[in-house]
Amino acid sequence: MQRFRAFSSAGWDDDVTRMERAINDWLDSDHPHIHMMAQAEFGGHLIVSFIFADSYQVATAAEAATVAEVFERRLEDAGDTEEARDDLVVTLPVVELPY
Repeated sequence: MQRFRAFSSAGWDDDVTRMERAINDWLDSDHPHIHMMAQAEFGGHLIVSFIFADSYQVATAAEAATVAEVFERRLEDAGDTEEARDDLVVTLPVVELPY
């Protein structure tokens, strides 16, 4: 799921260096997966906004990608006979697509 976060220089008395430090601290602590970044002026203040996914969501997606490999190996190990394969119930993992 995409999330939104905005930083306004007004929160740091228009000190862009302090605002940049706050943004860098957020990036270092949360490790968001940035999809889009934009900056604009609003009422004399600098606004920097991000559309991102939480790092745990990215990690979950990476873990889900490995499920296919494990699933395939278990399917191969199910049995050598045609009967064993016919009795095998195949269930696929639930996956949320990124779009």
